[in-house]
Amino acid sequence: MEKRNILYLEIMRIIAILLVIFNHTGERGFLIFVNCAYNSLGFWVCMALSVICKFAVPLFFIISGVLLLKDGKDESIVSIFKKRILRMLIVLVTFSFINYFRIYLFWTPAPKSLNFKDFFVTLYSNCHFFSYWYIYAYIAFLISLPFLRVLARNLKTTHFLYMIALFIFFQSILPVVEYIVFKGQYSLNGYARPDWLLNNVVFWPLLGYFLEYRLEIKNIKKLAVLMGGGEVFSV
Repeated sequence: MEKRNILYLEIMRIIAILLVIFNHTGERGFLIFVNCAYNSLGFWVCMALSVICKFAVPLFFIISGVLLLKDGKDESIVSIFKKRILRMLIVLVTFSFINYFRIYLFWTPAPKSLNFKDFFVTLYSNCHFFSYWYIYAYIAFLISLPFLRVLARNLKTTHFLYMIALFIFFQSILPVVEYIVFKGQYSLNGYARPDWLLNNVVFWPLLGYFLEYRLEIKNIKKLAVLMGGGEVFSV
C-alpha cells in the first residue's frame, strides 16, 4: 500500500482514538450537555460531539477492512489463528487478569482470595471490563476473515450499494419511523432484520474495502456523509 494511503489511515486511527477517549470522559466531556441549558447552542454542540464520538468503533472496523480484506492479502485459516487470533486472545486474557488482580489488591472491600475459576468463567461468558468488548468483537472479525475476504472480492458495486441502502434503512430510517409512529413501544420483529449483514464485524469492514478499492475518490465524500448520518441516527 502506498505511503499516502498509510498516512491517511494513521490519521483516521488518531481521530478514532480521540473519539474513544472523548466517549469515556463522563460529565467532563461526553455528558457535559446535561449541564447546559436545554435547547441552547452549547447544549446542541456538546450533544452533537457526544453523538459523533460513537463513530469511533465503526471507523476502526473500516480501517481493518481496508488493511485485511485487500486483494492479495491471503492467509491460511491456520495462519489467521496463529498470527492474529491467538495474539488477540493473549492480549484479552493478560489485561483482563491484570485488572482482575488490581481489583483484588486495591478494591474496597477486597475479595478474600483470587478465584481463578470465576475469572475464566467471567472471561468466557461475559467480560471483566466492559471496555474490552471491542476485543471480543475484533476476535469475531478475525474468525470471519476467510469468508469476508471472499465476499468482498466477489461482490459487485451494485451489491455494495444495496448493502449500504439496507444499513441506512434498518439502522436509520426505520427506527425513526417506528419511534414517531409507535413512540418506542413496538419495533420490527428481529427475525425480519438482516442482522448478520448489519453487524459491526461484517458491514463496516466491507464498507472499508468498498471505499478504498471500488469507489472513486470523488464519490467517497458523498458516501461518507450518508454513512456518518446513518451511524449517528442508529446510536
